[in-house]
Amino acid sequence: IVGGNAIKSSTMKGLSITNSTNDTSSVGVWFGTGGSHWSGISGQRLSTSTWGTDLRFYTHEDTTQNLTYTSERMRIATSGSVGIGTTAPQSLLHVNGPADGTGYLKITDSVTGAGGGDGMRLGYNSGELRLQNFENSDIAFFLQTTERVTFKSDGNVGIGTTAPATNLHVEGNTSSTHTAL
Repeated sequence: IVGGNAIKSSTMKGLSITNSTNDTSSVGVWFGTGGSHWSGISGQRLSTSTWGTDLRFYTHEDTTQNLTYTSERMRIATSGSVGIGTTAPQSLLHVNGPADGTGYLKITDSVTGAGGGDGMRLGYNSGELRLQNFENSDIAFFLQTTERVTFKSDGNVGIGTTAPATNLHVEGNTSSTHTAL
């Protein structure tokens, strides 16, 4: 461990942990209980022929008896993209869940978010996009500050109205153009 500048030409100061061999070995901080049950954060140079590094986050699985085993859970790639459940993020935020469809992004609020059935989730399963509201309330789509499409908890859908009276209720200027085949 070497104390000093994090970047030699910068005014940033702090603790530096360095790989003195300048290879692609992982260098990090590891946290353990009694010399086992590890979690950690590490940085790694991707190739000795490039400058790029990434940052990786690890935890110990609850289901394994191997006391020193960790799994990578999140990575910040050289591009700045964040991958959760993937080591090669393809976008700014790439969340990769398990194939069984349980890998949803869950969003809750601080008041009702404590329970397992609170909030909403967004996911993808077998070619199907899923948006689910656990609160038995409406789902609304906005453009800027105007609500444009409403899915009511009773199953009615409103376009141009926030109070649809039928299964599909459209208000406003409507027109349709059909082209003969």
